[in-house]
Amino acid sequence: MSIPEWKWERIAMDFVVGLSKTIRKFDSIWMVVDRLTKSAHFIHVRVDYNAQQLAKVYVKEIVRLHKVPLSIILDREMDEQSDKTIQVLEDMLRVCVIDFGGHWDKLLPLCDFSYYNSYHSSIEMAPFEALYGRVCRSPIRWFEVVDVKPLGADLLKDAQDKVRSIQAKLLAAQSRQKKYADRKVRNMAFQAGPVSCRLALPPSMSGIHPMFHVSMLKRYHGNGDHIIK
Repeated sequence: MSIPEWKWERIAMDFVVGLSKTIRKFDSIWMVVDRLTKSAHFIHVRVDYNAQQLAKVYVKEIVRLHKVPLSIILDREMDEQSDKTIQVLEDMLRVCVIDFGGHWDKLLPLCDFSYYNSYHSSIEMAPFEALYGRVCRSPIRWFEVVDVKPLGADLLKDAQDKVRSIQAKLLAAQSRQKKYADRKVRNMAFQAGPVSCRLALPPSMSGIHPMFHVSMLKRYHGNGDHIIK
């Protein structure tokens, strides 16, 4: 799968379903991720939304901010990197929903913010920095930029606590996904033997792995036109 050339041109999306219903009757989260910057939006929806309702939400929450993408990758079509990002986000969001209870839909913007400002190893920076070219000031540091205690200090303190909690859940989700991936990865050495063969490929085909199993061999049936050396 080709690497996107610009931000929010090619996106991946999936749904987190089966969540506890909020007071406003939302029971699902729509995850939309930019494949280049790894920035994402988490949108509260309902599992009974039809295509027209989802299209209206998409225009309101995504198109107005990032224009219409060139391509949309669904779950079954995702490359490994996009799939890994989606899995980490789903893990984090499910834990946050449990913690936030019946008001989780109102706290999704803090999940957005926390994810945007968390380091992503595949791009070696936070998605916010990849998207906007600068580091974002976290709510955790809002008290540092003013000499006088700001209005709504309790609200800021609550935001600080929730951002810290969400970031901890994101780190835990990333760690769980890494452990799962590491269990599936193992170093394998291939060499010619009784059940494997090596092709003598020309330099122009160096990108092709030369080893294959004997089960892939088939009897050659010539028609007299081929010259075998």
